Amino acid sequence: AARMSFKVAYSYDRRRAYGVVALAAVAVLWGRGCGGNEFTSGAGDSGAATTTDGSGGTAGSASTSSTSGGTDSCKSFESCDDGDPCTIDRCAANGTCQSEPRCAASQACCDGVCAECCGDADCNDGVGCTDDSCIEGACQSDPDDTACSDDEYCSVGQDCTPRETCAENGDCDDGNPCTVDVCVAELCGHAFCPDGGRCCADGCVDGECCGDFDCNDGLNCTADSCDAGACNFQQVSCGDGTQCFEEAGTAACTECHSAADCDDGIACTENKCLGGSCQFPNGCEAPSVCDPDEDECVEPAECSGHSECDSGDPCQEGSCVDGACAYTSCNDDGLLCCEGQGCAEECCEDSQCNDGVECTVDSCEGGSCVHDADDSLCEEASGSARGKECVPPYGCIECERDDDCLDGWVGVGCSRPACVQGECTTVFSCPVDQACCLGQCVDNADDCINNP
Repeated sequence: AARMSFKVAYSYDRRRAYGVVALAAVAVLWGRGCGGNEFTSGAGDSGAATTTDGSGGTAGSASTSSTSGGTDSCKSFESCDDGDPCTIDRCAANGTCQSEPRCAASQACCDGVCAECCGDADCNDGVGCTDDSCIEGACQSDPDDTACSDDEYCSVGQDCTPRETCAENGDCDDGNPCTVDVCVAELCGHAFCPDGGRCCADGCVDGECCGDFDCNDGLNCTADSCDAGACNFQQVSCGDGTQCFEEAGTAACTECHSAADCDDGIACTENKCLGGSCQFPNGCEAPSVCDPDEDECVEPAECSGHSECDSGDPCQEGSCVDGACAYTSCNDDGLLCCEGQGCAEECCEDSQCNDGVECTVDSCEGGSCVHDADDSLCEEASGSARGKECVPPYGCIECERDDDCLDGWVGVGCSRPACVQGECTTVFSCPVDQACCLGQCVDNADDCINNP
């Protein structure tokens, strides 16, 4: 029989080799154009994309999920750019650079785009009769019958396989929607997508994708989908005041991505984007500070409130006046300065409170003198039934008025008790309006016949 060339699909033989798979899995395999992760494996911890024959991805490496903790200081995302398109670099809120892989460990990174493959070398399925190629980042393995003998066809699952005998086309149905099955010279042929295109779950499609899984631009800020065979990348919508940025392998709606996104319009502040938030620290050379109202660098104020003007001296009172501390002392207010204590009106200690009265206990309390009378400091009064009492400012006395001396007094003739300089005594005289008559004080002196 004449040699006939067919591109033979693999699905029929793969089912025989590996068992019947679910429709969803078939969709993935055919959607990848006879390729996929079954032909490509990750390289473990290293993350390098490798194929079954050990060749590496042509334009990048698969990424890991670890985060590298940076120590470099930064003020925006671009200041953390390590020049590697396969990493996502960010300036954390603590002002240090951090970096994470852009792609998953099972993916290859192709100049910043995550895909199953970067080039044809990444798509070796290990079958000698297939043409392996990388199309739009997805592996596709097309069976090529010319790589087999005349009585064989190319089967992905079993390599070159003897042709089935047939009497009509119906005998050659392999169940693969991507093949045209014909019976020629009593031998089956399975032409794989003879008009070109991609092998999808429902057959050959003239387009770049079979489903959403074929569309990945490597950007987390886009929603990737396959619409009528064409990939569509829709920008993620963020709320007011934020926009979508690539951050730590996720889509982050933040206020900023670089310092250029932050401008408060004040020349003396520094515009920074830290952790996706705008910050405006002092941009002046120390010790100067930025005055946002004047938009210029000024010398820092000594104080902003009275509490900041404490000299530590209790005899000084500080206040903040126009940004400068001012102090007043006790003397300025006519007060005494008590060292270590503060200002006082009269005294700092007891010795400064002597009132000269022998029967008072003198003390200094709260800066004021206190004089407490103490009767026990008075000696007993002689010649009187009364004891002495402490009466400031007089001191120890028996009496304050004449009537205080009546108690226990025994008079003779015109004598009477009297209080003289705080002591009780007897005086021989009558009151001004009376006269002494025969040893008695009488009102009418004219009746007196014996006036001593």
